[in-house]
Amino acid sequence: MDLRTIEEKLKAGSYTSLFAVTSDFDLMVDNSVTFNGPEHVVNEVETSPAQKKAQKVAAVPTKTQPARRDSRASGTNARPTNATSPTTTFALGPEGLPLIRRDSTTADGRPKRSIHPPKNRDLIYSAKPKKKKFQWELKFCQEVLDELHKKKYESIAIPFYYPVDPVALNIPTYHSIIKKPMDLQTVQTKLQTGQYENAKEMEADVRLMFKNCYKFNIPGDPTYNSGKSLEEVFDNKWSQKRRWIEAHEPSSGHQSAGTSDNPSDSEGEESEDENDQEKLHQLQKQIAEMSKQVEAITQKKKKTPPSSSKKAGKSKSGKKETKKGSGTTVGSSGKKDKKSGSKSSKPEKQHWVTYREKQIISHGISSLPEKRMTEALKIIQSNVPGLKDTKEAEIELDIDELPNDVLLVLLKFVKKHAPSAMDIDEPEPEPVAVVAPPKPKKNKPMSKYEQEARINSIEGTISRFQGGGGGGRGSYSSQPIQSVEGAESSEDDDSEESEEE
Repeated sequence: MDLRTIEEKLKAGSYTSLFAVTSDFDLMVDNSVTFNGPEHVVNEVETSPAQKKAQKVAAVPTKTQPARRDSRASGTNARPTNATSPTTTFALGPEGLPLIRRDSTTADGRPKRSIHPPKNRDLIYSAKPKKKKFQWELKFCQEVLDELHKKKYESIAIPFYYPVDPVALNIPTYHSIIKKPMDLQTVQTKLQTGQYENAKEMEADVRLMFKNCYKFNIPGDPTYNSGKSLEEVFDNKWSQKRRWIEAHEPSSGHQSAGTSDNPSDSEGEESEDENDQEKLHQLQKQIAEMSKQVEAITQKKKKTPPSSSKKAGKSKSGKKETKKGSGTTVGSSGKKDKKSGSKSSKPEKQHWVTYREKQIISHGISSLPEKRMTEALKIIQSNVPGLKDTKEAEIELDIDELPNDVLLVLLKFVKKHAPSAMDIDEPEPEPVAVVAPPKPKKNKPMSKYEQEARINSIEGTISRFQGGGGGGRGSYSSQPIQSVEGAESSEDDDSEESEEE
């Protein structure tokens, strides 16, 4: 018989009375005396526990029949109180759920412990990858945690070793005050699972732990004072970070030798370098595409005004040209631009499609038959990279988004298969030509005497050509007078109309 067997039988409920427990204890003492002898050292050590046991057993009251009835009655009366008293207050966890604990008066005799949610069995995808740059910083963090767990700091650091248990410490309002609890065990777990990327993140959690301590405990409290003392130890150790890293971090030569010894580290570095190179290559591609777009936009802004001015000049001067002639001039100008573009490699001489030509393209494509429209669609898809993989029969596009070379091809296609589209925009320059002629009306009309003098001078010149001398004046005297009066009346009407206007 031994004490552990007695304890196990007590927990299992094998003893039915106090006498059974004392008999096993006496049996253990008798076995020791029988085996070792009455004067052995072991027996002398066992005498004091045996005497204490005898005193405690003597203090236990004897169980008489009425006392047993009273105990039963008290037990029946006490059951509702035991059921209601533990449920008065439960501490709330960080998620707002009460931390339910088993009753300490259960028959199995197991110690109190809080019920925690099960651990997440999913793989840890949120763990940050360890970078070679901060490897020695994280090693220093482990050095700091080892320092805080030393035996000499146990008296001040023991409140911070494990998470705060509000039920065991009888502080049910802890999680309502402290929203982000932190402790050294949690910091150690996050450091070992790679959740810290650098030393600053670990320092922030330790500072949060001390901040929670000062927030919940009042100054002068033992836990408050322990937090201040442990924070001084942490500050002293943390101030040595730079010197520790310089002393322990190997040089470049040692690093090259170390990479050959550790192939896993070298593979990790190579994979990181490859990822960085891929990202850099993609960024360079994006920058090159953006620069091309900027150049194209600036060239459009520079070249569209002169082309439009030339077209306006042609529309003013080319009023007498027919519709066919206007179509041929556009084609000839396009041919000239192409020839000049082929001779000189400068992009400035390239013909840029004007707004009027874009209207011709849009109206022409909409008026094409279905067969020709599919051909135009193929032209767009073959020349625009973003539309090569599309298989749709109809595509909605903004004509300003198409490149200039595609617009030139479409313009040729429309002129060839839809020449009627050239007639749509022909009336466009007419308002410019109509506005110019009314300017001479601003001159004042001639008076009656000026008209007569003008008529006489004309008649004199006519008579000189005919050789009639002065007879010409008389022969034309009757008709011009009537014409003068008619002209005078017409001029007066014109002057009145101009004044009314």
